Amino acid sequence: MPGIDHVVVDPAAECFGKVLILPSNQSPLGALPARFRRMRVLIVGCGDVGMRAARQLRADAARVSVSALTSSPSRAPQLRAAGVRPLLGNLDDRASLGRLAGVFQRVLYLAPPPGEGETGAQWWRDVRAENLSRALRLRSLPGALVYASTTGVYGDCSGERVHETRATAPATPVRTAA
Repeated sequence: MPGIDHVVVDPAAECFGKVLILPSNQSPLGALPARFRRMRVLIVGCGDVGMRAARQLRADAARVSVSALTSSPSRAPQLRAAGVRPLLGNLDDRASLGRLAGVFQRVLYLAPPPGEGETGAQWWRDVRAENLSRALRLRSLPGALVYASTTGVYGDCSGERVHETRATAPATPVRTAA
């Protein structure tokens, strides 16, 4: 039908065999401004790889809104210049992450785990990822969360391209059998 964008089923009307068809200006989604209909993506850990992902996502700016979590206010101008909305928060401070709950449909997690010794005897735990996960669970969960590990197993490569044949130099303690 011309001018019809959405079919809205009213449960009360459905029991009487009726389906309501509303024009887009009366549909809950059609009435929203375009900026609220875009996919909302959060990048956590917006370093080199995160900025590359942001550029790819921003190529479809009409359909995707990109935000990045940063713990450094001085980083905000660089993120804004790339078309990314900076959000101030710290993965080590769970209280600073609460406002992220229920906002994003997709999350790209690229943040490095805590440094050696920061988690004590539980060196294998990623408390930063746990803090974000707890914050996101406060409301509706994102439709997808992509967790990318770091190349920290290769050590500091000074920005060089890393191939999987490169010798490893991890800084994480190696667990030995007792």
